[in-house]
Amino acid sequence: MFIIWSAFVGAVGFFVMKKLVFDLLDEVYEEGETLIFKNRGKTVMVSFNDIKNVNYQSFGSPPKVTISIRHETELGNDLSFCPVRKMSLFKRQNPEILALIDRIDEAKRRA
Repeated sequence: MFIIWSAFVGAVGFFVMKKLVFDLLDEVYEEGETLIFKNRGKTVMVSFNDIKNVNYQSFGSPPKVTISIRHETELGNDLSFCPVRKMSLFKRQNPEILALIDRIDEAKRRA
């Protein structure tokens, strides 16, 4: 019974980690109106106009940003990363990510 329970807990843990952590990219940079994504030696550059949606989950652990792209890239069309955490007792949302979302919306409005 112990072996079956251990295998079950291990499988559940693997799927939870796969959903929350294993899809995270190594590095994300902003350069003007372009985001640069790096993961395992591969680099993808995405213009703000090619971004379909930005999903910011600030209350999860870890906080996670998922950017959906209009076309398939070398890293996929849903790119996820953890934003840099700012230590604060009262603010859970990262102001840099909120500003990034505003800049992406502004670029899409201009296009």
